Amino acid sequence: MFEEAYTEKILKVKNYSSKFITKIPYNTKIINVIKLMHERQVRNVFVEKDEKFIGIVTVKEIMRTIEKDPLIIFNEEIVNYAKNLEEISNEELIFKAAKIMYDKDIGILAVKENGKITAKVGERDLLLAIPHLDLKLRVMDMMTKDVEYVSPDNTIFDSIVVMNRRKSRHVPVMENDKLIGMLSSRDILRIFSKCNNEENVKEAINIKVRKEMNISPLTIDLYAYIKDAANLMIDKNIGALPVLDVTKVVGIITERDMIKTLTLRF
Repeated sequence: MFEEAYTEKILKVKNYSSKFITKIPYNTKIINVIKLMHERQVRNVFVEKDEKFIGIVTVKEIMRTIEKDPLIIFNEEIVNYAKNLEEISNEELIFKAAKIMYDKDIGILAVKENGKITAKVGERDLLLAIPHLDLKLRVMDMMTKDVEYVSPDNTIFDSIVVMNRRKSRHVPVMENDKLIGMLSSRDILRIFSKCNNEENVKEAINIKVRKEMNISPLTIDLYAYIKDAANLMIDKNIGALPVLDVTKVVGIITERDMIKTLTLRF
């Protein structure tokens, strides 16, 4: 087992949790949640009613809602799309947190201290632990190999459909078998945060990917170590890296794939 000092300083949830929780009233319209998430650059918000947390909404719920019916973002209250909060003690090990996230397909946990929710911990937070662990795994061991991508002439709505189907916040953009860009949920929030009416939404879903994609995506080599991928993601504040074998895209590694490495220790 791990030494007590190492466990206390490196392996406990409390070392990676954040007390910065974005709260929203349960009856907030979806469009206003989108604008808030974009403004604060957050991927999740806690839903509050009568000064109690009753659920959580992440960018994935937002994208699924847009796919279902883009126009309802102006009419529906966010409480109708909130998920139940999954909780963990701040004294638990990060391996347990990772297993809950991976098994339940969620990216965020409410962190309790002395029986009260005081913080949150997400995939991005747990990523910080990976460089401190003795992991010999390489990117090719944990990456997602069956990559689904979009073309620059696909629409933003097409991209949302692909991301939802893959349960991912990122999609590579390919042209003539070459990686030319990346589109992320952050881009989706930015695009829809500009919408002030239904006509704006109709225009947004039909925007071509080439207009909104990141044209200089960072990549990582197939044989790089997991620690290298984690450090790059942390340093550049990104959640996914296309994986290259020389110049060919052979996979993608995401925060979710990284979190899976932590579950191997539980």
